[in-house]
Amino acid sequence: MNESQEFTLRDYVHIIGKRKHVIIAVTILMVLSVGIYTYLQKPVYRSSGQIVIDRSPNIMRRSNVTKEMYKKSKNVYIQRLRSIEFLQKIKKILIEKKSSNIDFSLISPSVVSKNLRVYINESIDSISLVYDDNDNEKVYLILNCIMDEFIVWLQKYGHESIQKSVNFLKTRLDIIRDSLLKAENELKEFQKSNNVFSLPSQIIQLQEELIKLDSQKAELISNLKEIDYTLEHLKKEFKNKVKNNKEYEKYLINPKIESLEVNIEKAKSKLVEYSQLYSPQHPKIQELRLKIAAYQDEFTKLPQQFDSSDMENYRGVDDPILKTIIQNVYSLKVKKVSSKVRISTLEKVIENKKNSFSNLPKSNLKFARLERKLKVTEALYSNLLVRYNEALLEAATQESEARILVIARKPSRPIKPNIKNNLLVSLIAGLIIGLSFAFLVDTLDNTIRSPEEGKKIIKLPVMGMIPMLHNDSESEKELQGNIDPILITYHYPQSVSSESFRGLRTNLMFYQQQNDSKTFMITNASQAKGKTTIISNLAISIAYTGKRVLLVDADLRKPFLHKLFRIPNNIGLTSIFYGTNPEEAVQKTIVEGLNILSSGPIPPNPSELLSSTTMDEIINFFADKYDIILFDSTPVVAVTDASILSSKVENTLFMVCVRDDSKQQIKKGMDILKQINANTMGVVYNKVRERELGGYYYRYA
Repeated sequence: MNESQEFTLRDYVHIIGKRKHVIIAVTILMVLSVGIYTYLQKPVYRSSGQIVIDRSPNIMRRSNVTKEMYKKSKNVYIQRLRSIEFLQKIKKILIEKKSSNIDFSLISPSVVSKNLRVYINESIDSISLVYDDNDNEKVYLILNCIMDEFIVWLQKYGHESIQKSVNFLKTRLDIIRDSLLKAENELKEFQKSNNVFSLPSQIIQLQEELIKLDSQKAELISNLKEIDYTLEHLKKEFKNKVKNNKEYEKYLINPKIESLEVNIEKAKSKLVEYSQLYSPQHPKIQELRLKIAAYQDEFTKLPQQFDSSDMENYRGVDDPILKTIIQNVYSLKVKKVSSKVRISTLEKVIENKKNSFSNLPKSNLKFARLERKLKVTEALYSNLLVRYNEALLEAATQESEARILVIARKPSRPIKPNIKNNLLVSLIAGLIIGLSFAFLVDTLDNTIRSPEEGKKIIKLPVMGMIPMLHNDSESEKELQGNIDPILITYHYPQSVSSESFRGLRTNLMFYQQQNDSKTFMITNASQAKGKTTIISNLAISIAYTGKRVLLVDADLRKPFLHKLFRIPNNIGLTSIFYGTNPEEAVQKTIVEGLNILSSGPIPPNPSELLSSTTMDEIINFFADKYDIILFDSTPVVAVTDASILSSKVENTLFMVCVRDDSKQQIKKGMDILKQINANTMGVVYNKVRERELGGYYYRYA
């Protein structure tokens, strides 16, 4: 198909049919490869389970600070379940149980961690676990043990967290109770000695506002104490777990926070110093206040959670629990400074409110201060008491924080390898690759792939189409005569191939009658394509009609005709040039009516011999004695011999070997014949598949 022509659906179907062997071979190879790979794979079994986390409200979840110390986020759950330390414990438990014949001492915690997948479902507070293994019994025993031990771990840490919360709240409650009693006594003593029991009506509302602000401040201060308490315990826990105790603190230092804290403290110290020297409106005082406000504003912009991009804190820390502690320390430090900023802001508001009391008598001022102190302490004590009672109730009624919702079951069949799926995918992939390869090969194939394609390039009549020659006799008779088996018109005259030569003979003889010519030459574009075989079988077929036929081997470089007919080549065409009688150079064959003029000894100058006038005389001599003369020649592209001979004979047949001769070679050969004005009568296609013969030829019964 030439480059300018577009492909149609019929062309694609034709290519698929033509390259079906390639497609089938690639597909079979792909399926076999995948099949062997699948067969050699170890089976993989999968078991799954589910744990539900109890989310009932407790003091740890109500608290704004202490829960940070024991909070188990979804990442912590995943890290704990897949940690080597935890899985080493699982291995030890399984070995001690001896509940099956499996040798659990051979399992590797790192392999278990790799094959275990954990999914957190936050909407229903559950953990789904999936585990894969090559043993269908081991897979579910390991997973059930993991879930059991994880629940034990959750219960243990839940109990510890509640108990620590109770102890902390008890300590804080005792301190606040003492402060409350002291505030009550101070107020009673003042009332008794000064006989002041209430404030003037015009400042009662202001007093209530101050009580509210002081309560907020007291709550923030209480939170700061909780943060300090939590940070201290986190540092202790981190110090106990970290390998190098001497350097543990460097992991808990965040440069951003530490730098801002230092800058704020320095600025505050200078502000106190300058306040004793300058008035509040002095530029230096104003500058320091703006600087402190800027530092505090930077704190408000810090993320409330650990910044994972700051990996300096993680360097040298691989344990997931230690990483979680670092995260919580960061978050608590940010909250601590944020609380300080809020306290500082409240103090300014409270100070401004207090200025409204400046005109009151001293006794009223002191009464207002003592009353605020008592009410603020009462509110703080009441809040802590509620939280403390909740903690006691939870500690007394605590149940497991988690429970198994779906137990792991023993799998009945492996999930991998999926033989059906693998073979189906390989079949589809093989077909796709096979089709792609077939179209690629067809695209790269620059040969004439069929007579139909040849007709679009060679604008000459088709004189004959010769199929691939092979011994296809339907009988098992022995070969007759002492000539090559490839001469099928002699050995197998009833074959399809012989019929194709009869078709070529008919066309050639019809042309001969129309043009009254005797000499015919066959040539092609390239070497070793069956040209000699075709001209020999054609000569035999013509001889069967009773005509006198002379077959001349004019290929004086690589003669082959004498080998087909198994005759000597010591005398022939070249012998005539050197004085031998032409009739003595001709040899008879076992085919009646067919004589052969072989090439004779190979000369050093074949082109000069063929172009000589002696060659013209030889042709004229034999033309008077034979009905038809057939010349076998060299390829027209390779050497000039065929070009010279074509100018001396009357007719030239051009042979094309289908799926072998390239389009460029054929075009070049035809151009050469055209340039020398050779009478190219038509084309013969060789090695045509029988289905491409169009049903013209058929087997005789």
